[in-house]
Amino acid sequence: MISQNPQLQVIKPATNAPIKAVTLVTHGFNLQPARLHEIVTELASLNHIVVQLTLTGHDGNYANLASVTRDIWLGDMQSATLTAAALSTEYRVPLIFVGISLGALLNVDLLNQAVEPYFSKRVLIVPAIRLHWYTHLIRLLNLFPLASNVPSRSPASYRVHPQLPIAAYNAVFKSVAATKILSKENLSIPTLIFSTPTDELVSHRGLKNILSHHPDASWQLISLNNSDSMVKPRFAHNCVDSASMGHSCWEMFLANLRQFLESA
Repeated sequence: MISQNPQLQVIKPATNAPIKAVTLVTHGFNLQPARLHEIVTELASLNHIVVQLTLTGHDGNYANLASVTRDIWLGDMQSATLTAAALSTEYRVPLIFVGISLGALLNVDLLNQAVEPYFSKRVLIVPAIRLHWYTHLIRLLNLFPLASNVPSRSPASYRVHPQLPIAAYNAVFKSVAATKILSKENLSIPTLIFSTPTDELVSHRGLKNILSHHPDASWQLISLNNSDSMVKPRFAHNCVDSASMGHSCWEMFLANLRQFLESA
């Protein structure tokens, strides 16, 4: 695994209350890391130290994104995990993970190769570990050397780049393939999954199948409905903050997040 110096930001709670956990937070594919601000703020309010990872190519550097590989992104995730784990050891508190889409996928991919689970709990939001079949059609562009990038359909206020390189998609699909079978370490971690049944990219049915195939796993799935999203164009996959989820969906998300994180 090769990491191009992942960008890490450590956010500590504003109060002097005892630290309850260290939480590693990671964004989605072509999602502005700053869009996780509301989730980070919520975690800090629960007295978590937040370690926020910016994956290679998501700091605005398109050249890095155009040359990214699965190994590079896994290196980013591994470095961030070790940093967060060191903090959790220092404060003698649990280590937790919260990831969106690609961030969630890379965590599961990394843990598939790990000899220990690292995390006490995980929250995976619209995780890209199971995709609709038609998303793979973009791989056909590898047959055309001149088709080196694809316009992004994500809302301009949420995306990092207006176009995305095929190389980055290839890295995503390699991670997806690597998580088709889940390790016992992955399945042993209490994991809360948030997913939208109408997600354009992630297969809600595929996520439900994981739970049905592994009934003894400590995984649970909660459905989101962001039909009241204030972001245009609206995508069911875009569930990262109060604007993209809509008020009622966001409040339901926060209530379930708090309950999961604060339960024994």
